[in-house]
Amino acid sequence: LFMWGNNGYGQCAVDPAAHKKVLQPTAVTSNDETLVPSRVECGYEHTLVLTRSGKVLSFGKGEHGRLGHGDTNKQHVPKLIE
Repeated sequence: LFMWGNNGYGQCAVDPAAHKKVLQPTAVTSNDETLVPSRVECGYEHTLVLTRSGKVLSFGKGEHGRLGHGDTNKQHVPKLIE
């Protein structure tokens, strides 16, 4: 999985303190595995990934609980929705 574009909330899976914009395709990895997506859904400020193994991960702006982790935190590392 490669991401690029606006990254103000980590929606490209890159630390937004380092890069607010990702100008070149950048490989996305998680702490557990290299993402092998089956499907990817990109919102304006967040991203959801369904892996081939059936896991769902999310990252980006967590406002209103949109990442599914039970909080409103920003997440720039893909995190498993449990």
